[in-house]
Parts: sequence; structure tokens; C-alpha cells
Amino acid sequence: MPARAAAPRPRRRTGPSPSREGTPTPEPHVSTASPVPTYVLLYVRSPAESAAFYADLLGRTPVEQSPTFALFVLDGGYRLGLWVREGVVPAAAQPLALAPADASATARCELAIAVADPAAVDALHAAWCARGVPVTLAPTALDFGYTFVAHDPDGHRVRVFAPAAEPVAASVA
Repeated sequence: MPARAAAPRPRRRTGPSPSREGTPTPEPHVSTASPVPTYVLLYVRSPAESAAFYADLLGRTPVEQSPTFALFVLDGGYRLGLWVREGVVPAAAQPLALAPADASATARCELAIAVADPAAVDALHAAWCARGVPVTLAPTALDFGYTFVAHDPDGHRVRVFAPAAEPVAASVA
């Protein structure tokens, strides 16, 4: 007797924009007892430009893309969404103008990518520099590990780091 095909599941829209079309992505398990963040949403000037940037860095293509939004599904079910700034509801605040000559004054968060060891940090740094990715901090040892910082077309920081074997404990004065 032939195996029965599973009944199709209803389409569910994902991400912040109900007007997007495209292939739905499965939602991660959500628990109200101890919720775990599963999405990082970056507000961007151009989702297409940012999607191209992250596709190159992450080595994968977005699973959803429209003029106002792009979505990547990462390992472990995490998602990276790129949402056009002008479409964010409620409206997002503009970058702080603390020091206009210093682009880092607009950075309020960063996307961090942990790798296995300092050699992997150096390898990614060299590969990203070869691709022309802007680097704002060359590989260096900090108290939490070995790291470098790049930035995307909108100035969001992208940190690559290898955690220190034994993190340095903060001293309490």
C-alpha cells in the first residue's frame, strides 16, 4: 500500500511585514515559560543592498526577499531580518548624532559571530578584507577573546570573535 502524503500545512507569514510574499519559513518553537530570542532585525536603508552584503558574508541566500524586507535563516533556526527603516512600525528612532564626525556614534548594537579559534578570526578577516568589507577594528586580543569588527552598508557592526579560553574576570573596586 503506498504511503500517504502528509496533509499540507496552512501558509503562515513570518517576520515583521504582513505584505511580503514568498516561501514561508517554519517558526521556531516558542515557549512562554522562558522565551528565547530567535530573530535579529536590523533596520536598513536598502534591504536589497544589505541582503547582498550578508549573502556574501554568510554564504547563503535569503529565504524571503521583497523591496522592504529580506530574511536569512541561520544555523540553529535563528533568523536575520533586514527591514527597510521607513517601514518599521512603530517608527524607529534615527541614529544618534552624538559625534557626527564619528560613524561609530550611530552604532547601538552589533551582530556577533563566534568562531572556533584565533586562526578562524584571522581567516575571516582576510577573506572579508579581500571582498572589500569595511573593517573598523583589525584583529586584536580583548578580555573576552580575539576579535575584529567590520560594518555593513548601514553602519551596523559585525563582530567576529574567538572566545578566550578563560575570560578575564572584571575587578570590582
